[in-house]
Amino acid sequence: MFPTEKEEVDESGGHREMMQVLGNTLTAMLNKYWIYICAGMFFFVSFQGRIVMYKIIYMMLLLFCVACYQVHYEWWRRMLKYFWMSVVFYTMLVLILVYTFQFDSSIHVWSNMTGMSKDK
Repeated sequence: MFPTEKEEVDESGGHREMMQVLGNTLTAMLNKYWIYICAGMFFFVSFQGRIVMYKIIYMMLLLFCVACYQVHYEWWRRMLKYFWMSVVFYTMLVLILVYTFQFDSSIHVWSNMTGMSKDK
């Protein structure tokens, strides 16, 4: 009627094995298809809403990555680390600027920090 200790261990071990197989399968899939996911996100962000300068730069980054991949695979693999570092840096910069400009006083703060007037 009640499960024995051995049955509980077998059930727990089977669950652990199933989760390990599922995790390995998901990891293998992401390793193989991550570049398509990233390219899709570049494409999605570039065409969502109004076309503005930072979205055009995202599209240029996507096209640069695709062009390098098409020209020479080994060069593309070597520069990929630096490419993603620059994409992360650019994204952080865009997020900081977009979210700080939602406040009224941000124009004055950025003008004082950069030394640029609103006219420039």
